[in-house]
Amino acid sequence: MPQPIVFYSAFGSPFSYVAAQMIEDVAAKHGRPVLWRPVRLSVVLKRHYPNGIAIPPDKLTYWHRDIARVCALRGLPFQRPPVIPPECAEAYHVCYAFGRHDPTMVRQVALALFQAIWGQGQALTTVEAIASALARFQLSRAQVLQAASDLYGQAEHEAAIQAAHDSGMIGSPWMVVDGEPFWGHDRLDYLDRWLAGNTEVVRGRG
Repeated sequence: MPQPIVFYSAFGSPFSYVAAQMIEDVAAKHGRPVLWRPVRLSVVLKRHYPNGIAIPPDKLTYWHRDIARVCALRGLPFQRPPVIPPECAEAYHVCYAFGRHDPTMVRQVALALFQAIWGQGQALTTVEAIASALARFQLSRAQVLQAASDLYGQAEHEAAIQAAHDSGMIGSPWMVVDGEPFWGHDRLDYLDRWLAGNTEVVRGRG
């Protein structure tokens, strides 16, 4: 079986939201599976920046403007949530808990949460909000509450965070294939070229 593209994404990252809509098309073009690994970015980066990262207000303002432009150009709905960051650790636990017996559910749940946060402007900072966002899967509130506290989901998230850190993750989205990392939704073209065999060009030696 071909090696997968490991797709590390963060619900608090609108650029992960964009990449999440595109990654499967790039992978399918080259016959590669995608291994979805949502990770809470603040936890990953804390290992690099233990005192946190101070983003200048002007830069943050530009980012918000730019992501709205990116989504408009790609025909994606975009609505900025009222709370930044718009997610909590339980969102990640839920993904992995529901993917325990069906790994494809990690992708489906992740896409639903991305849509709720960045497509509809919801702040999923509570388990109740997560349950509401996943209602279209006909998952009961009780099921979501159970998944949010599931020890398996928590352990899988921790393992994903460690793997992301070990891969050198410095931002989201972060994609790794055949040992080569790519950072950002705007690097999907580079990933496409890499998978097509243009490895020397992507490495900057072509």
